[in-house]
Amino acid sequence: MIKTATAVRQLTLLEEVMLYEHSGLVERFQDKLCLNEGDALELFVDTKRFLFLCGTNKGQFAPPHQVDEGWHHFILFTKDYEVFCRHYFGRFLHHSPKTREDKKKGDREIVPRTLMVAKGIFGPTLSANWVYAKTAEGDCEGSTNCQQKECVQGDCTKVD
Repeated sequence: MIKTATAVRQLTLLEEVMLYEHSGLVERFQDKLCLNEGDALELFVDTKRFLFLCGTNKGQFAPPHQVDEGWHHFILFTKDYEVFCRHYFGRFLHHSPKTREDKKKGDREIVPRTLMVAKGIFGPTLSANWVYAKTAEGDCEGSTNCQQKECVQGDCTKVD
């Protein structure tokens, strides 16, 4: 199979993005999200994957909850995040959360589209960080890759 020049460039860019390291962010995932080192590293990989998806594809995409948490923490390293975005994607990737009005209009295809593109780029098996939680309305915005999650605010006390 002959790869197009664009596909080869994209693969090279993906490889470069995946090589990007940020130990401070991984440590923050451990401290603030109560993740062990392996899970923190996996979230870092998935956060970079989602940003690659957004930075190299047209359209809007919705991060799953855990990846969104990773993205939020990355953005807090503002200078590093800006350099990362501009270096790899040539532009700043803005985080644009949905407003109440956006939710009323709804894009029931955004989650399935996000998963389709992600699986097309990264393969059919994505980590548990790519699972979408059910919404208060009881659906996952049309996703077949969702599970019921109980969202509880609180501290990070682990129960083993």
